[in-house]
Amino acid sequence: MDPSKPKRVALYARVSTEEQAEKGYSIEGQKEKIHQYCELHGYTVVGEYVDAGISGKNITKRPEVQRLLKDAESGKFDEVVVWKINRISRNTKDFLEIFERLEKYNVSITSLTENFDTSNPMGKFAVQMLAAVGELERNTIVENVSLGLNQRARLGLHSGSKALGYRVVPSATRPKKNDLVIYEPEAIIIRKIYEWFCNGKGFKAIANKLNKEGYRTIHGKEFSLYSIREIIDNPLYKGYVRYGKYRKWSEKRRKGKNPNPIIVKGVHEAIVSEAVWNRAQNIRSERCSTTQKVHNDENYLSSLLRCPVCNAPMVIGRSTSNLKNGNKRVYRYYCCSNFKNKGASVCKSNSVGADEAEKYVLDKVAEFLSSPELIQEILCGIKKKADKSIESRKREYDSVDAKIVEIEERKQRLLDLYIDGRYDKATLDKRISELNDSATKLIEQKKILAGNNSLTNNELNIEFIKESLANFKAVMDSAPPEQTKLLLRLLIDRITVKNNKVDKLYMKFGIELQEYLTSKSSQNDGGIFLCNGTLEDEQWLLVIEI
Repeated sequence: MDPSKPKRVALYARVSTEEQAEKGYSIEGQKEKIHQYCELHGYTVVGEYVDAGISGKNITKRPEVQRLLKDAESGKFDEVVVWKINRISRNTKDFLEIFERLEKYNVSITSLTENFDTSNPMGKFAVQMLAAVGELERNTIVENVSLGLNQRARLGLHSGSKALGYRVVPSATRPKKNDLVIYEPEAIIIRKIYEWFCNGKGFKAIANKLNKEGYRTIHGKEFSLYSIREIIDNPLYKGYVRYGKYRKWSEKRRKGKNPNPIIVKGVHEAIVSEAVWNRAQNIRSERCSTTQKVHNDENYLSSLLRCPVCNAPMVIGRSTSNLKNGNKRVYRYYCCSNFKNKGASVCKSNSVGADEAEKYVLDKVAEFLSSPELIQEILCGIKKKADKSIESRKREYDSVDAKIVEIEERKQRLLDLYIDGRYDKATLDKRISELNDSATKLIEQKKILAGNNSLTNNELNIEFIKESLANFKAVMDSAPPEQTKLLLRLLIDRITVKNNKVDKLYMKFGIELQEYLTSKSSQNDGGIFLCNGTLEDEQWLLVIEI
């Protein structure tokens, strides 16, 4: 930063919905205080980054934090100012990651309510402690909210997301409270689902019928067999409240299923009788005991094949026919997932024979990788990507080097001005100290870039790559099904379908494949190819016309 120019500041503010309701943190209040601070110190606010109504639990779902980090990398500002450290993140790991990235880009963090100096070890320790306190505060809030929701559930009050067939309205008997009441235009759909299911229709048939009649889910989407199953299994519709079906849903998803959720009689009115709901559950149990799973690790092309009509992933399906000798023949095929889950009103089957498609793809990939000309093309593509990455890092290295030289020149000019009597000793020391700090950070950045340029000293192992690619078919033939499935997903981006046959293979050669095959070759398992060093996380795509 040029000491003669005003400091460029990025304003960051965040508020989550529970904080806004409980503590009165407002976006406008945070912004106002930050602007007052910048005006007082003569700083220029060059950008505002606001995450409104978003939790500080993690940074992956906070678009403004992502934009802030991207702009910091490009050098748009010198400092990030926040009202409080926990506005950046309430997760210690995420905060430290943000802090380290900003430090790498020579961007400092200032909190209006907490004073610390991150240029020394004690200051950094204070920041870490504040981040840990923020995480503790968040966990305490989460625990208190969870206890409150558990208590509501035990009282028979619904606290879940929006449910088809019901609406939340202000209570007529409880001041400042809400009640769950039946919404008849949607309750009709719920009654139809239970009636059709109890009369023998399956999930897919019900979803297809509802979609044909123009009905939609609570979120305005087509019904799928999964949404029908969730409605059938939900005790809300028989007048009960279920809470805590999953634990830590945002982290574990369906793996966090709770074996003992709270299920109690609710205060709301039921849409279907308890007898009808229980009958539906009995039918579910009978069908589950007789239905066989059709998914296994040998369905190599699931989700790689793309529907030619709607471009949805294609998934495995099976049909059974009786042979003359009394045996049964099982036929595997891939079909559109929208058709399978939502019915013919959304898309057609567009099926492709599984055995034929899998053999064809494996043979084509092996043929493709055994061609000397194509192997050379792959090698050229990999090397071109590596050269591009090296050149980009070299430009960044030269840029940092030039900034260090510029700082030394500024220091010399400041000394000349001091000798001429235009600066006093205190001002000179302050300016020199600021420039030394900037130079130290740039030198550290230069060391990191120098380390990342190690790829220039390691040539690609061309002969090993040629040999490995030539033996690809043997590797695939000897690999277990789950290994074959993984390799295909690392090699193939997608496969298009035309006239119920495989049309084009879109091959990819990116960082994931590099890392996987490098690790395998290091275990002497006969990997496909080896590259010393790392490439940019960018796919090199090549299309095979069938």
